[in-house]
Amino acid sequence: DNQKKQKEAVQQWIRTVGQIEKATTKEQIVRPLILWQQAVATTFGITSSVPTWQVIGRAEVPFLAKEGVTATAECYRTVEDALYGKETGVKIGEWCSQSLELARQIKFQKPNAFEALRPKNLFPWVSWVCFVLMFEATSSWGEGAPNNKESETKSAINPIGAYRSGSFEEASQAFQKEVKERPGNPISRNNLALTYFQMGDKERALAYGLSAYLISPETSTVGWNTRIFAQATDQLDSSVLGLWDDWGSAWLTSRFGVFGWQAILVLGSALCALGLGLGLAAGYFESWRKLYLRIGAGVLLLGIITGLTAGSALGVYGKLVDRSAVMIVDVEPLRSIPTEVEPQAEKAYPPGSIAHLEKSFLGWSKIRLPNQDSGWIRTEHLVPLY
Repeated sequence: DNQKKQKEAVQQWIRTVGQIEKATTKEQIVRPLILWQQAVATTFGITSSVPTWQVIGRAEVPFLAKEGVTATAECYRTVEDALYGKETGVKIGEWCSQSLELARQIKFQKPNAFEALRPKNLFPWVSWVCFVLMFEATSSWGEGAPNNKESETKSAINPIGAYRSGSFEEASQAFQKEVKERPGNPISRNNLALTYFQMGDKERALAYGLSAYLISPETSTVGWNTRIFAQATDQLDSSVLGLWDDWGSAWLTSRFGVFGWQAILVLGSALCALGLGLGLAAGYFESWRKLYLRIGAGVLLLGIITGLTAGSALGVYGKLVDRSAVMIVDVEPLRSIPTEVEPQAEKAYPPGSIAHLEKSFLGWSKIRLPNQDSGWIRTEHLVPLY
């Protein structure tokens, strides 16, 4: 079913409206509103990370009338204004009723019955049946069922379950453990950012969301959530703003993470070297000269384009490319070491500032700011971006 993803998005659309109706506080309504926006964008087949209401209004979908698309765009605009603190003048109950009515107006075409009989559709089912039969045949070789108490303990500390039940403190502790065990996993960092955002710690939410975006921006919801965290933060470093400063920057940074662009830069350099090597080889092999020159010129051109694209992307990141980059997440002064010439000095930098971590010692970290100011700060007030 080619429309399966959109059908699932419509169901999420309806579920999130129900969550919005049941919400009693501002904190409980923010996350469902964001999920509702994602559901609408997926239903309309829009792939951009954070589409605006104008993009929603221009969408052409065969399963909803133009009037319905326009009404959906207005509902989307109301959500945008509400998330960014603007006064909408729209009652939640009226908005929920209108949104549900729009979801019910969506009518998908029935899939062709013969599509299910194609080999590409039959193969997953056949593989699944074979896997189940093999599993049942070998299940009796195991050591028995797991201990019920152990399974209950695991489910009790399940961070996803704790998050859904509203136990954000427990969820954050579990996600912190996951981040320490797998620091390169963007999903764990994104989940930890969501828990901090729900607890009102916007700076830590931005730090962990940004780190997930730098590692893997193409991971589901990472780009969307990071933009939300950035817009909700009081202070924002200019390097973070530069990631989405214009359409070109946003497109480049959303394709690959920092490590991906660095690998592409190395690939571009290798292609340039190969192209030059083929050009030199053309001077030694007369019979293959034209072929070597043509292939070498093509490879060299491809390497230059690849290298320039990767270099442009890394230039957008700026100081965020630094593997030792950290973000200050609390209002805490930077302390210098007193000497015979100068006493100890303290200077505070706003949360959200990006710095370079030089070294850590006994719970303290020495950092250096872009303006070359350096000093010591407690490690718990920093979040490493990698």
